[in-house]
Amino acid sequence: MVNVGSRTPWGPAQHVSKVATGIWVVSTASHGGVKLASEQNNLVPKGARREDGWYEEDCDMAIPATLFSGIVSDVKTAIASLANWNPDAYKAIFGTDPELKDSLVLRQRKFKEDNKDNFVVFSCRGNNNGTVTGTARKESTGEKKVFIIDSKLYDTRGVNGFVITPECMEVDADFVSVCKESYESVT
Repeated sequence: MVNVGSRTPWGPAQHVSKVATGIWVVSTASHGGVKLASEQNNLVPKGARREDGWYEEDCDMAIPATLFSGIVSDVKTAIASLANWNPDAYKAIFGTDPELKDSLVLRQRKFKEDNKDNFVVFSCRGNNNGTVTGTARKESTGEKKVFIIDSKLYDTRGVNGFVITPECMEVDADFVSVCKESYESVT
């Protein structure tokens, strides 16, 4: 049972709504989620279950909202959120992966796998000459390199990152540091 003042992962409960037997929606001063009693939590498939029965409001709440009525008014949105942000829980519940187009997380995983042997920019700063300096890493080896990239080319990057192409110019990292220091000393 959860009451106002009960301990939650986010602090003391300030508002508690009992949705059904063994299901509470809880909010605190800064966050909230759903609490499932043991009996209800045991109905959640193992791959989606949170052992403590707490499902935080941003991403995990879609798990019980998909399985139990009354937590949210729009179950389709909960299912879409589950597919997008937690495809492993989606698979545990529905027995199949969501479609790639429906899951940002699956697209990120695919991008990472497809580009594990390519250099992908993880840090970038603009230069005042129509280029950017990007530091890129090859996931398969951990190797890092620095590249000068045309700003217009860099602007074509997707949501998952920018893959270094032959048009990008590799530069020595020490050279970049010296140039940056020189530039900053005159500005």
